[in-house]
Amino acid sequence: MEYTRKLAEFCANVTLETLPAEVIHKAKLCILDYVANIYGSLELETVRNIAAYIRSVGAPENVTALGCGFKTDVHQAAFINGTTAEAIEAQDGSRFGGNHPGVAVIPAALAVTEAVGAGGPAVIAAVVAGYEAANRPAAAMHPWHTLGGFLPTGTCGTYGAAVAAARLRGLDTDQLLNALGNAGYLLPLSMAEHLMGGYTIKVVQGGQAASTGIMAAGLAGAGVTGAPYVLEGSALNGGFAKIPTAADPTLSRITDGLGESYSVMDVYFKPYTACRHTHGAAQAALEALIAKSTTISDQVKSAEKSAEEVGSEMRGVVERSEEMRKLTDLQAQRSKSLIEIATASAARATQTVAGASEVVGITDELRQLSSSLSRQIALFRIEEEQKSN
Repeated sequence: MEYTRKLAEFCANVTLETLPAEVIHKAKLCILDYVANIYGSLELETVRNIAAYIRSVGAPENVTALGCGFKTDVHQAAFINGTTAEAIEAQDGSRFGGNHPGVAVIPAALAVTEAVGAGGPAVIAAVVAGYEAANRPAAAMHPWHTLGGFLPTGTCGTYGAAVAAARLRGLDTDQLLNALGNAGYLLPLSMAEHLMGGYTIKVVQGGQAASTGIMAAGLAGAGVTGAPYVLEGSALNGGFAKIPTAADPTLSRITDGLGESYSVMDVYFKPYTACRHTHGAAQAALEALIAKSTTISDQVKSAEKSAEEVGSEMRGVVERSEEMRKLTDLQAQRSKSLIEIATASAARATQTVAGASEVVGITDELRQLSSSLSRQIALFRIEEEQKSN
């Protein structure tokens, strides 16, 4: 079967009018999630350094580098906007392909949209089509592509970015097919070694895919051709789905259910800024903290009560000590030993009051901790209610 051509034909004909309402809604959520991730990453040093470098290169100021305060050309803008969306590690994802389509497809779509002046309906259709072109090849090779040492966000994401860019540039079916072929030739290796080693270059995987996808589509529009069987390959057995994998791909996943099910509906959003494989531990820790919150609250109330009782008692001690000091002043000539006893008693009372002040200080700290914890719990419960609704 001509898997690449069949995928191209479908992606070239996606329109807002033919998309189910729930698919349109999910695509909008993906865009909102993407934008939020950009603004969440702008405080990271690596992101600031990358943005500064992109700005220093100097390019026609046609497209916005979101949140960065400058414009640049369409390729550089897609690169930085994909990078900022990836860096905070809260990007959307597809567990069936182990990839994060949003950080490649959406920056390409938005950059080209701004460059050519396309409208909202065209953006939604391009994003949905781009997700199909990114997610389906990733699913066909999963998990062997990742186990073979590659990150599908960068590799397969380039196909999605190319399709989104091709749609927004108004390319026809044959040109879109060439965009896919070109993408297969240009796409990055996206080596997993950099992720596993903790190297910061990993954060550019979405941006690199977005920028490369725009280039692939642009070249297709200029008449540059690419293999129309780039995914499955020819008799030479050199298709993309076969080269960077440790086992034979399941090519049928590229076309199964095209037009009946949309891969964007399988996309998840992260509640925590970390790899989703760590979310179970994060959830368990948060639930344990919630379970203990009542105990902490009770302890704070108990500490408040104890502090009040101690404070009241110590004030009485201070008053009695002051009265004794006055009495000893009057009797000083008759009893030196009484003065010594009174002075010692007053000193002990002062020390006790100081101790009570520490108790009150600790109580304030507990109260502040409890207030902060309560706010976190409230936010968590709101998020859980939104999920259930």
